[in-house]
Amino acid sequence: MALSSPPINTVQQHHPTAIAAIAAMASSSLLLACAVAAAMVSAVSCGPPKVPPGPNITATYDEKWLEAKATWYGAAHGAGPKDNGGACGYKDVDKAPFLGMNSCGSDPIFKDGKGCGSCFEVKCSKPDACSDKPVMIHITDMNDEPIAAYHFDLSGLAFGAMAKEGKDEELRKCGIIDMQFRRAIVIDMQFRGVKCKYPADTKITFHIEKASNPNYLALLVKYVAGDGDVVGVDLKEKGSEEWKPLNESWGAVWRIDTPKPLKGPFSIRITTEGGEKIVADDAIPDDLKADSVYKSNQMASSCLLLACVVAAAMVSVVSCGPPKVPPGPNITAAYGEEWMEARGTWYGKPKGAGPDDNGGACGYKDVDKAPFLGMTSCGNDPIFKDGKGCGSCFEVKCSKPEACSDKPVIVYITDMNTEPIAAYHFDLSGHAFGAMAKEGKDEELRKAGIIDMQFRRVRCKYPGETKITFHVEKGCNPNYFAVLVKYVGGDGDVVKVELKEKGSEEWKPLTESWGAIWRLDTPKPIKGPYSIRVTTESDQKLVANDVIPENWKPDTLYKSEIQVD
Repeated sequence: MALSSPPINTVQQHHPTAIAAIAAMASSSLLLACAVAAAMVSAVSCGPPKVPPGPNITATYDEKWLEAKATWYGAAHGAGPKDNGGACGYKDVDKAPFLGMNSCGSDPIFKDGKGCGSCFEVKCSKPDACSDKPVMIHITDMNDEPIAAYHFDLSGLAFGAMAKEGKDEELRKCGIIDMQFRRAIVIDMQFRGVKCKYPADTKITFHIEKASNPNYLALLVKYVAGDGDVVGVDLKEKGSEEWKPLNESWGAVWRIDTPKPLKGPFSIRITTEGGEKIVADDAIPDDLKADSVYKSNQMASSCLLLACVVAAAMVSVVSCGPPKVPPGPNITAAYGEEWMEARGTWYGKPKGAGPDDNGGACGYKDVDKAPFLGMTSCGNDPIFKDGKGCGSCFEVKCSKPEACSDKPVIVYITDMNTEPIAAYHFDLSGHAFGAMAKEGKDEELRKAGIIDMQFRRVRCKYPGETKITFHVEKGCNPNYFAVLVKYVGGDGDVVKVELKEKGSEEWKPLTESWGAIWRLDTPKPIKGPYSIRVTTESDQKLVANDVIPENWKPDTLYKSEIQVD
């Protein structure tokens, strides 16, 4: 459930998979992630509970308790993600004022980032280890692999805080594990919206994100009391009367792209979901620095948070605690005949390409169309490799259950899964999962939930007309250039990208941003046309001369004339 850098909107991501799941996303690089752990029903079958989300939780407050489901992720006494971040973009959520009392929220709670920072009282009365006493938690991360209409995936610390004294370990043991009897235990939890309250010395704070420059300013907003979440952010330059609206980027990060350089100091106006407007005058100084924190003198005091309705889906079976599955060694650009063991699940629509938007954590779009044609998959850490596995190709097959054909099909890595149920875990699109079945048996195979499968890495081969393609990302300008690289044959994945301006001999290295996106930040504006040099994992270098024209535009595709033989 967590992503800490990419618009993962990018982001992140979890998906409705073909299993009953405990979802967890841990943040790394930019991005967000997907978590699966499953419970098999009786001898027959399984399949994901298709749990529709409840209505969005809004800024209304009352005494009524609503029903939800709760799970936990991360270290047992930890704050959730390994890096103490999450899909809202906050850092150090293990420290004051959050103090590790954090949670992922499913769609109607996280609300594409607009729920970031909102606060809830949560409690549980069953099983016996529950105290039935409310504790306060903050939404700092996302979970869109819900097991109920409202699903809180809490930090280990917050989950344990709902227990009776000395019973926190006992409570945390109630989750999903492989064991010898089939009993599903998922904690029933109630929640209600409460106003966020912070210590008096905690003020609304702004973090200027990395890569910000006079033409591109991105800031993270945190520690907003009252409603807790933010639905609008505006910026005003010194001496101006104009409030410029920022666009929501991802999580609690808002950004503005402008061809005319901005001049500080800047005042920031934020609007909470309850309609309260708070102005932090000259909060960002004239000499602002990227990756810096600026504390305002403002504290919100109004209302917001969440409350709503519920629906639950329990699977018949199995039991306890998110499985702590160590990843296998990274899969490298080595090709041979040997098949390796993995586990397979699926997500999205039964015959779809995976994510609802046909994208994924690599940043590719339209993965339902040629050349991917929906034959796509999430990979866990040693397959996705923080984005460096994006575009790599694998043969996958299964021999059990009976619906499996044992015939290999090729899939492309286009998405990520950071809560694996095995050392190697492919969370395939519904279409790709079904392609491993015997003719006419695809629906039967999809109902099998988790399956054992085999895989091996293969070289990517694209049709002759498919060339290496570059997508210049939104928000790019002469000082900030970000490009997505796709359709690379051979290894498929890219480990290095460089840019050369026309007339120059210097290759400028780009930094990996998130997924398959690479970026360059420079105080001196760069001038097109640009040549791009990509290096694949086996150190093959490919140069696309003048592929990005002088008059390039953001959010535009540029097709090269090169491809791996």
